[in-house]
Amino acid sequence: MSKAVFQRILSGTALCAVLGAVVTAPFGAWAQTNERGGMWSKLRLTERFLTRDTTSPDAATDGITNQAVTALDFTFFTETRTEKLSFDFGGEYRLTDGPTTDGLEGDFMSPNLRLRYDQVAADASIMAMITASQVDLADVSPLSVTDSSGEALATDVSGLTDGGTRTQLGFNSRLTIRDDAPFGLAFGFLVNDISYADLPAGSTLDESTTARADVTGRFDISPVLQARLGAHYSYTQTDGAPQTDRYGITAGATLTRPNGAYSLAASHADGDGGGISNLSVGRSFVLPQTETNVALGVARATDDTLFMTGSASFEHDFGQGSALGPLTLSADRSVTLTGRSNEEVISSLSLASSYALSPVANLRLTAELGQAEEVATGDTVTLSEVGLSLGYAFSRDWRGGADIRAKRRDPSDSAATESTTFGISLSRSFETRY
Repeated sequence: MSKAVFQRILSGTALCAVLGAVVTAPFGAWAQTNERGGMWSKLRLTERFLTRDTTSPDAATDGITNQAVTALDFTFFTETRTEKLSFDFGGEYRLTDGPTTDGLEGDFMSPNLRLRYDQVAADASIMAMITASQVDLADVSPLSVTDSSGEALATDVSGLTDGGTRTQLGFNSRLTIRDDAPFGLAFGFLVNDISYADLPAGSTLDESTTARADVTGRFDISPVLQARLGAHYSYTQTDGAPQTDRYGITAGATLTRPNGAYSLAASHADGDGGGISNLSVGRSFVLPQTETNVALGVARATDDTLFMTGSASFEHDFGQGSALGPLTLSADRSVTLTGRSNEEVISSLSLASSYALSPVANLRLTAELGQAEEVATGDTVTLSEVGLSLGYAFSRDWRGGADIRAKRRDPSDSAATESTTFGISLSRSFETRY
């Protein structure tokens, strides 16, 4: 890791820590006086062996990669009648032998940390969360086309399976007041910093910092009709480019019915490079074992081009006596800004289902498809992944598994990159309640 990247991570972490302390400090003394509630911690150790076969336009990365991964995940959670505090930490040590390594090489990978605090009172609530994570771009899911601040990443990734890491540091907070009144307010603030290391030659990924502040008013017109009106401001600083400032408004309404709800939403964002507008209507259906959400809309891009947008989700629970687990389907199409002046049409489709082979064995199938199209140029990147995994519980604490995953990244301006990964794993959990 270069000195510049290390300094960027340190400065970003310090900024997020200061922001978290400022927001949560006024509530710390009150937390110590509240009655004691549930408190537990969980430690999970996992050993995973995998082999990946990659075919890409870069012949230097073609071939078989073998890895032995030792992963650690730790969670601490405490809850009182009105408060929750959770701390999550994880990371893994990888021994890798592949086309891009000189023999067997070891490295600490994928560290992640999350600290979250929630407090709920009769008429107000607060949430503050600090996150830090680093991922290998070869492990990015096709549906991970946006980062935690909503900025699109898919068309920026020039070599998704060719190596490189992405580090994200974030702070997110939200405060609501007058929750028990017909009129309430919500204030939000987030900071997200993205940096990269060990990228392949020719990568177009840019490091950036994004900040966003918003305020939303809630109006309870009747017991079943609620309206919202909000405003927001954001800026993005990207390496090698001027700062991008954007501001906008949002509005919406929800009508609750016995079997679901009707919704209407509109938004407009403007600033450097032009504006973007969205309008959509939605309907949800809630049945005893099924929940369906559908929304259709239209988006106007900076060049006044109109795009049809929409989203749909379906979840069905077959019941406790069925071997079939929950079935989920989701689809989405939206127009989003990438933090600069260009816009992208993001489309995604996913499927997940499971089947209980026995009381201790489970089979799970997942399929994901994502596509990002740049409005100005028409360039597209299509990401797809299909996975099949088998899980087996040896006991309450010991679990094993095997999985196979096929991934494809297909840019419109170059040849596709494909990989097939097979892995086996064994994990042991340690849980303590206080």
